[in-house]
Amino acid sequence: MWFIDGMKKQIILWLGGILAVLTILAVLIFGAAQRVCGSHKVPQPTAAARMLRMGLICYRHDYGHWPIPDSLTNRIISANGCRVLAITNRNENAAIFKMLQVSNLVDNPNNIRYLDCTTLYTVNAKNQQGTLCSIGTNPAVAYPVGYLTKKKTVAFYTITFNLDLETAEVLPDPNQP
Repeated sequence: MWFIDGMKKQIILWLGGILAVLTILAVLIFGAAQRVCGSHKVPQPTAAARMLRMGLICYRHDYGHWPIPDSLTNRIISANGCRVLAITNRNENAAIFKMLQVSNLVDNPNNIRYLDCTTLYTVNAKNQQGTLCSIGTNPAVAYPVGYLTKKKTVAFYTITFNLDLETAEVLPDPNQP
């Protein structure tokens, strides 16, 4: 009988090991699932800001320079030993993002689509608001790029270029909800 008792111990240890491995795998799988399912909770303005940032970076990669119009180069300042350009008003925002529009053959001669105009909002000269696709149809006009706030008004993104570190940051307006 001592042989059977030894086998029971081995079986119990073996089953315990399998249970431990399965528990570890379950924790990893549920943790990953929670992370994936939680990623949809990013607010739309933040998600669009990330997309705009990638558009700026891709433009820099494709054309070898940031999409900064000549009219804004005099606004570059020195901060913490780096050359920085901060865009905070809607006219400058429009000048930057006009360079990324596929219809702008002067600044974007390769017709590369850097902006998803279906998720971005703008206003026209008559202060009518809508998506960039529906309102921003005239390629000769620079439309500011923004997002719809909880109050159903359009707020505009702020853009910061660090020319020495070669980075760009796009953020929703901190003064808007």
